[in-house]
Amino acid sequence: MERTQIYEAINEERDYQKGWEDSTLTDSEGKHSIQEFLTFIRSYTNEALEIGCRKPDPISNEFGLHILRKIAALAVAAMEQHGVNHRSITDNLKERHS
Repeated sequence: MERTQIYEAINEERDYQKGWEDSTLTDSEGKHSIQEFLTFIRSYTNEALEIGCRKPDPISNEFGLHILRKIAALAVAAMEQHGVNHRSITDNLKERHS
C-alpha cells in the first residue's frame, strides 16, 4: 500500500474525530493533555490485543487495522494540539548503536 493511501485513511479518521469537537457532544471539545491521548492510545491497543486473542483471522486482523488507523489519527490529533518534535535528518541510527 502506498503511503499516500495510508495518510488519506488517517486524514479521513481525523475528519471523523473532529466531529466530536463539539461542545454539545463533549465537555472537552476534543482538547486533551498528552497523557490523555496516550491513555486513549493504550486503551485502543489493549482492545485490539483482546480481540486478537479471542477472534480468529481475518476478524482480528481487520479489527487491528481499524484500531491502527484510530491510533494514528489520535497521535496526529495530539501533535496538532501540542506540537511535534521533528527527527533530525542528521540522526544516524547506525552511529548511535555502534
